[in-house]
Amino acid sequence: MKSWLSFLLPNDEYKEKKILYFLSEGSIVLLIALFSIFISSRYVFNFQLDIEFALFASIFIFLGYVLLRYIISGMEYTDVATEHAYKKELTHIFSRTCSFGIIYMLLYFIFVGIPSKQNEWGELLGLLLSICLIWFIISFISLKISYKKNKELL
Repeated sequence: MKSWLSFLLPNDEYKEKKILYFLSEGSIVLLIALFSIFISSRYVFNFQLDIEFALFASIFIFLGYVLLRYIISGMEYTDVATEHAYKKELTHIFSRTCSFGIIYMLLYFIFVGIPSKQNEWGELLGLLLSICLIWFIISFISLKISYKKNKELL
């Protein structure tokens, strides 16, 4: 019997199993983090912690752990085992990141409008470049690890 989470999981049985492991590990890490926040704010440091900060930190801990485990597992790019496939996928990652940046900028102009002040341009471009850079770095690391892992399996 499938869970309600099944539609979020890949069809590949190996990937599905690994992702479920990552999610369960993340929930245990989250439980430990929440317990630590509770104990430290209540008994050790005796300070009042803002509830929004605690919730945001908890979400970040869980998602960050699961994302990090997925990236370093090397299972995202299963078909990249040759130098040619590696370079092709790297080009694809770069074009996908640039496409995201362009589409985001166009949608921003449509729904928000063109920024009128110089600092608004700086904020928009800074946010957009930061997101694109982080996305590219994450994808690149995952590709590199997948390539090394697949190359060893051959």
